[in-house]
Amino acid sequence: MVLLVWLASAWAATAVAQSPELHALHTRVIQLYASGHTVEAVVVAEQALDLATVEFGRGHASTAALVFNLARLHGELEQWGQAEDLYRRAAVVRSETLGNSDPETGAAHAGLAESLAKQARYEEAEQSYWQALETLAVEAARNPHVANRLNLLAGLYRAQAIYNRAHQFVVEARLVDADLMYLSAIAVFEANDSVDRTVVVAALGRRAAVLRTLGRDDEAAAVETHAAAVDRGRASCPKALRAAC
Repeated sequence: MVLLVWLASAWAATAVAQSPELHALHTRVIQLYASGHTVEAVVVAEQALDLATVEFGRGHASTAALVFNLARLHGELEQWGQAEDLYRRAAVVRSETLGNSDPETGAAHAGLAESLAKQARYEEAEQSYWQALETLAVEAARNPHVANRLNLLAGLYRAQAIYNRAHQFVVEARLVDADLMYLSAIAVFEANDSVDRTVVVAALGRRAAVLRTLGRDDEAAAVETHAAAVDRGRASCPKALRAAC
């Protein structure tokens, strides 16, 4: 489960000396999530965040890591309003403590964009996606030794922004433009080994719906056949980072 990686790494990247109690709570969060008890994991994650706020302060990077993790958990439960508030908080603290160009700050902006897109607030989401992209561009320029890794992540953020734009075009009844945006985003999703196949299936389904509305039924049927193959695991689409579908 990719979120397990986030729960562990987002904390480990910034955590300073912590109490045994806080360490135990964070470990319990990971155990609960791994066993499928996400609701219970949220409860314990909130306790961990409260304790971290006491130990480190509200504006500390380690506290922000736990805020970010809690936002991810709320996202898993599709509680996007709560996730939005937490991502905003994490983005502010990370910007103040790590800087606007830190990839962890970019991740908070990307998470915020996802939560906004899930609430059909596409224009706001696009702004957050571009903030995430600007963060990675600055960091890649300053640190060429990590540019390749950051450029891959930036490519995924860009595809998510394009995907989000497609949703907005559907709302605006600009269906030909939406189809082109979906096509571009899907190409990146399928080529990126960090994207879960369920994301690709959802994206293909959205594109097929647009094609049917446009009266392009043969193309829609081909897209639906491909989506079914991906869903059965017959197409290459490894699991991992969830996009804002």
